[in-house]
This record gives sequence, C-alpha cells and structure tokens, in this order.
Amino acid sequence: FHAPNPFVASILWAKMRMQGYRTPLMIFHQMEISGRRTLRQLLAPMYRDLARRAVWVSVASPKNYAISKDLPRDVRLVTLPLFVDPDSYPTDEAFRTAAALWRRETYGEAPLIGFVGRHVYYKGLDVLVHALAKLPNVRAIIAGDGPLRASTMALARELGVADRIDFPGEVSHGDKCRIMAAIDVFAFPSMDRAEAFGLSQLEAMLLGAVVVAGDLPTGVTDISVNEETALLVEPGNADHLAAQMQRALTDTALRARLRTNARRHVEERFSRERVLADLVRLTRAAIDAPGAT
Repeated sequence: FHAPNPFVASILWAKMRMQGYRTPLMIFHQMEISGRRTLRQLLAPMYRDLARRAVWVSVASPKNYAISKDLPRDVRLVTLPLFVDPDSYPTDEAFRTAAALWRRETYGEAPLIGFVGRHVYYKGLDVLVHALAKLPNVRAIIAGDGPLRASTMALARELGVADRIDFPGEVSHGDKCRIMAAIDVFAFPSMDRAEAFGLSQLEAMLLGAVVVAGDLPTGVTDISVNEETALLVEPGNADHLAAQMQRALTDTALRARLRTNARRHVEERFSRERVLADLVRLTRAAIDAPGAT
C-alpha cells in the first residue's frame, strides 16, 4: 500500500477488518497528507490503525518519520529511499560533448543555473527568481510546469530578469538529462516540509551538476549533505541562495569536490540495485513472518 491515498486507505482498512487482518500488510509512506486538514482528521484513526498492524512501514528517510503527524510512534519502521537507475542517465563523453555544445550555442559562456520540477508553492521558485536577480551575469533554465508557472514567469518580468531565464515548460527525460549535464548548478530551493525527498537532486548529481538545496528537516538533506555533497541554504532566504550559488559557480575546487562526492553518494546509497535488494529482503521477511498467509 502506497501512502498517502485516502480512498485506497479506507477501502483497504475495511477489507482487512472483514478478513481479520490475516494478510501481511506493508505500507510505503511517501509523504504526509498536505493541505487537507478535514480529510486528515477523518482518516487519521483509520490510517494509524493500518500502520500499527503493518508488518512494516517504510519511509524515504527517518527524518520524515521524526516530523510525521500521520504516523503513530509505535510502528515497525524501515527506511527505503527513492532511487535512480544510473544506467538510465547518459554520462558518456559523446553525450557530455553534445550537451556542452548545446549550452554554448544557446547560452554562450555565461554561468548557467537550472531547475527541473513541479511549479508548486513548496519548491521556492519565487525565492530562486529573487536570487537570480542578485546574480546579474548568470543565465538560468527553470523547466517544468504547475500551477505557479505563470506567476513565476510574471515575477521574472517584474524583476527585470525574464531575458536571462528560460521557461521551457515540461521536458522529456532526454531533455532533462541534457539540461542537467549542461548546467553548472542545480538549484533546489524547496522551503517546506512537503518536500519529503527530492529525486531530482539525485538526477542532477549523477549528471554532474552541483546541487544547492534548501536545508529542510526531511529526506532532502539525506541527499544534500552540506559542504560534502551539496551546499545548503536557509529555506526562503534569497540572499543566502544567491551567495551559495555564487560560491558554487566561482570556487572551482569546491565544485569539483562536491561533484565527486555527490556521484559516489548517489551510487552507494540511492541506486536502484541497492534499494531494490533491501526491498526484496524486507518483503520476503514479511511473507515468511509467523502468521503470514
């Protein structure tokens, strides 16, 4: 069972009660029920009952469990982070050469910052645009779509930086890889706990961009470890974001160290092979547990 999914949770809870909870239950708790207070209050007892009866409840990070309002404190907890398959991200010399050529033809020699993701409130894209306004010689790509795309573009026009920021909208996996391989810095300025992990950080690290991320008490900072695999910033602070992005752009030794550490970090902790091996082991243990049918 993949949570949160209020409709499925209610059906599952009713079905398991009728069956006497005989079937082993494993819950993948992805994130909290966000912005729906009444719905949370209605479903909380049901979901907590399911969580307590589960063989295990997985979270992407123990940090997410520590701040969870949906999960009870007495569940059997395991950690299964989100992952990437390194083989799905081209890193060969021909791809990198093509990405570098595309960058020079499109953006010249200017430093290049990028973002790829949903344009929603907790991503902090307004903070990013304000930070970019403080970096006058920098170009940027803010890719993706969502309810705040139009207002983010309007803010760029208002601040006089629209000519330095491209908004290509939704991009394919191939175009996303090209962007991430071409940019110097991947900005991930999320500023709310609703950002539970941040898969795009893993992708950017695999493709060689230095990540500058919001310092959140969630799985975001399992990936972005300050001064080791990334640079962290105070959430919502455009001045700090601009300063850290400037550091990443100008300090060659820092950039090289972070890139090397970040790729190793992803391959060792967040690879498809590693996480799926843990999932198979935990699932087999659940099926073989006493009383499982």
